[in-house]
Amino acid sequence: MDRAPSFSRLPNGDLKLGYSMEANKYMQGSRKVSTPVTALSKDLVRQHAEDEVRKLGGDVTDELTVLGQHRIQFGQFRGQKFKWMVENGLGYTGWFVGKMEGERQHQTPLSVNKFLFKKYVESFPEGREAIHMKRMEKEVKKNKPQPLSTGKSGGQPVPTVQKSLSSLMVGRQLPPHRLPCKVKQVQRQVQPNIPCTVSRNTAEVEDSEMLAALEDFESSQTTVSNIPETVPVQQTPTTVSDILLPEGWRQTLPKADHCWVSKALFKMSAKGKAEMDWGRIDKMWWRPPLPSLVYSQPPRPDRYYAQRLLLWMPRKLWQVRLMCPHQSCWSELTSAGMYPRVRQVLDIDGHYSLAAEYLECKACKRKVISWSGEIVKQLDMGHRLQFPAVLSYRYACDVRVVRLMRQRGLGNSVSQVQHKVNEQHSEAYLQKTAHYLTDCKAFTDMHARGLVTSTSFQDPPDLVAVPKYQWFQHIYCTEVLLRLGEVKAAITSVFGKVLKMDSTKKVTRKLSGHSAGTAAWATNVGNECGMVLMSVLTATEGCGLSPMVDGLINRYKAAGVAPAEILYVDRDCCGVKSSLKTMFGEWPDLIIRLDIWHFMRRFAVGCTTESHQLYGVFLKKLSSCIFEWSKEDLDLLKAAKRAEMVSQGIRNPSDLDVINTITKRELSIHCRRRTRGVEDTTELIHQLLQAFDGDRGTDTLGVPLLNSERIREIWKTQIRHIECIQDPPHFQLYTRTGEKRKGGITLPVYRCARGSTSLESFHNHLNRFIPAFVQQEAILE
Repeated sequence: MDRAPSFSRLPNGDLKLGYSMEANKYMQGSRKVSTPVTALSKDLVRQHAEDEVRKLGGDVTDELTVLGQHRIQFGQFRGQKFKWMVENGLGYTGWFVGKMEGERQHQTPLSVNKFLFKKYVESFPEGREAIHMKRMEKEVKKNKPQPLSTGKSGGQPVPTVQKSLSSLMVGRQLPPHRLPCKVKQVQRQVQPNIPCTVSRNTAEVEDSEMLAALEDFESSQTTVSNIPETVPVQQTPTTVSDILLPEGWRQTLPKADHCWVSKALFKMSAKGKAEMDWGRIDKMWWRPPLPSLVYSQPPRPDRYYAQRLLLWMPRKLWQVRLMCPHQSCWSELTSAGMYPRVRQVLDIDGHYSLAAEYLECKACKRKVISWSGEIVKQLDMGHRLQFPAVLSYRYACDVRVVRLMRQRGLGNSVSQVQHKVNEQHSEAYLQKTAHYLTDCKAFTDMHARGLVTSTSFQDPPDLVAVPKYQWFQHIYCTEVLLRLGEVKAAITSVFGKVLKMDSTKKVTRKLSGHSAGTAAWATNVGNECGMVLMSVLTATEGCGLSPMVDGLINRYKAAGVAPAEILYVDRDCCGVKSSLKTMFGEWPDLIIRLDIWHFMRRFAVGCTTESHQLYGVFLKKLSSCIFEWSKEDLDLLKAAKRAEMVSQGIRNPSDLDVINTITKRELSIHCRRRTRGVEDTTELIHQLLQAFDGDRGTDTLGVPLLNSERIREIWKTQIRHIECIQDPPHFQLYTRTGEKRKGGITLPVYRCARGSTSLESFHNHLNRFIPAFVQQEAILE
């Protein structure tokens, strides 16, 4: 069985408030029965309702399902179920519940039944909408001016007829028992206003005079012959007086949301002003009605461009106890109504509105908005995470957009995120506009065929521009500062056995304004898993890192973690006066090694140009002079590739064919390598430099690869660092992270902890992520 009743709507999207055929038949039969009936007790009515639910196969533990089967104990529909009444007489239901406003509940069975019926109706948004519509109808009738009667003798008559005869003819069909009442209503409305030119002392009125007066009256009224052949189709715009919104909401809420927000949340106060209907506030998110499938009148753009509304009211909805955020006062806050303005929040494919409640301190009488950071911090974690926006001074951003900027992939800059969000907004706006214009075209086609008279359509609202990338960067920093404690805890909880330290100037060069020149280096410390332990901005690269090193040592000491064993750096790796050895003096067993990639880049400086034909070959051979592959892993990979080639139909592949099919990626993840040792590396590099020096290292144009004098000076300087690039003895640099099958053979997957390549990738990401010019150093931090 259905838990909720079914609600019918008119083609324009409004609720259908009239009686159904079944309700009309019931009312005709109920008039024949006038026997008084005593209201049943609350327990007896509930027992019968639970029996009905069980009979229909429903859940008796669901309160709404049981309430729907309660029997009405009042009015002309006595004996019918609550659910039946809502489905067949929604207008009567809205009128009856609206009439109960201000009524107090008593312990009598009749009063209890009425308030249970009210509770059931107000449990559904459509029920609350019907109540609001009936109340608005009552207010309109109350404020409607009464028709004036004819003035004194000799004066001009004032019209009293409010409806034309054509409107009486095209009205909806009435049931038989309503026809006498309608006839009397028409008789009261249609009264001829004939000027009183005849004196009251005249005994009789001539028949000719009466006939002339009757003809004048009939000619002044709208007759059936005046009804146009084509149906005039006109939009019925919602006037400003019909929209119940506070003045601040009118100015800050988009016009497309005025109508549905007014109907959903506000009512008219006793003073005739708009006030929040607190009886309806039972949820945070409010969504506008969708466009109708079929329109009988020209569509309005508000149905297509309306957006969601978030009511952030923690004290009202969750009944939490909130305290005054001011330091001099810590008293409890009380509700002080709604904040008079609405904020627009940037989402991934559009915007939504954010409204909040006003809170007032009992002691200091200061007011604070519920979306302020001091209030949100007082909530527990479960409720705090339900606030989805990050607020700035003028704009607000949904946290889902901020999450797009948290990724640490290459090319994920704030400019790229801004372009993606802008594209999503444009696509969503174009879809809504196409939908709206398509529905408008149907009425234009009917006008071209002569079915309707000419009509006009409202223009679509303009597309709201997405802020620039600088604002996205500011929002990202604001969100990081909001969870700064969490970020610090996450970063300071990272340790490692193999540390990597590297510095860059790419990021600090982007400082501009008053921050320009305040920092020269951005230094990062990572571990063997590619995680960043610390990031600092310094004016110098050497002794300026002492506070960072002291903080790193204290972190290990406070956490009770064993000190790191290896440190990879790009400079200051050896020597008696090494500043790093002095700074890490509390870790005497720490082995400091030079990153091999930086070591190779020093030899690349001795090349004449990087575009030389032999440049790539030279660096590849230089790497071979330093490393050697594990024979065991390489044979296993060759066997797997050979089996894979055989399975693809290649018979007896040679060793050269197998080696040619092995990619760099496969070598890096399936095979381990190690350094050759000081003596072998020194001899191989010396032979390599001799092989590429002079005429033997020229290209087809005769351009030498190496600058002989420069490469000799580099070799004299770097020969003492060959010991610094060797792998530490008795330390496993490779970690097995998984396995992969190729050609039916299981290959291990390794992760290498050697070098500081991961920090170089992190620096490239920072360079792309941070905008071209940064005015605040907090963004870099």
